[in-house]
Amino acid sequence: MVASAITGKYMVDPFPEVPEYLSTLAAAYASASQYSNAVRTAEFAQSKAKARGLEDLAGSIARDLQRYRANITMPGKLEFEDGSTNR
Repeated sequence: MVASAITGKYMVDPFPEVPEYLSTLAAAYASASQYSNAVRTAEFAQSKAKARGLEDLAGSIARDLQRYRANITMPGKLEFEDGSTNR
């Protein structure tokens, strides 16, 4: 958390440097067809994952980056609890 000098209250950092959170944010950008934001955020997530020694996560993010750079959100068909799909 960050203290605000103006209000004296605590607020949540809107850009946490947790690679798992950043990877999720990148996926959200991609699902909204904001691929440039998805790529930028995923690259940052990957660098943070590597810095923390999370090689499996960094590899997963690398695969995601390939899709985002090709303007692809997620491979395959998804089925939701209510029976609807993403296609």
